[in-house]
Amino acid sequence: MSSWKQQLKKTLILCFILPLASYADIYKWVDKDGNTHFSDKGQLGAEKLVLPPIQLYSALKDEENTKTQAGKPSQKVTDYQLKIISPTDQATFRNEQGELEITVSISSDLDSEQKIRLLLDNKPMVEVNALTMQVIGIARGEHKLQAQLIDLNGQVLASSDLITIYMQRPKVPNPKIIPV
Repeated sequence: MSSWKQQLKKTLILCFILPLASYADIYKWVDKDGNTHFSDKGQLGAEKLVLPPIQLYSALKDEENTKTQAGKPSQKVTDYQLKIISPTDQATFRNEQGELEITVSISSDLDSEQKIRLLLDNKPMVEVNALTMQVIGIARGEHKLQAQLIDLNGQVLASSDLITIYMQRPKVPNPKIIPV
């Protein structure tokens, strides 16, 4: 038998034997210094641990992941996660035009029937079908930002956490000439 066939045979044997080792018993013991040890080999005074069964779950089938209302066709129920990723909470901006670019992330693709609504100080500023938007004219001071995922009817499907930003709009004052 050629060497590569022998190597393949050894590899296949190991592939079948190694998983059996993962089902070994687990023992726990405390040494003379008070250190706790765990091993797959029993020691003098070791206690055999009984582990709970492995937890398994299966994903819902597509028809189980829909919600049916009487007389209405079933709609897919989705748990959206929405987050403002830029700017970050407590960020400070120095911009004379009060300009700010906001980027959000969403746990699923943005549907053509959904929009992102940006709230500035709890007032709607813009609604777009994009994950990045630009706002101009933000006044100087502290502001609260929040993004909402809305459907065509304006129903809020998900909201991001509120973040705080600070807008500083520096302006060089015109020098006053005082006659002497």
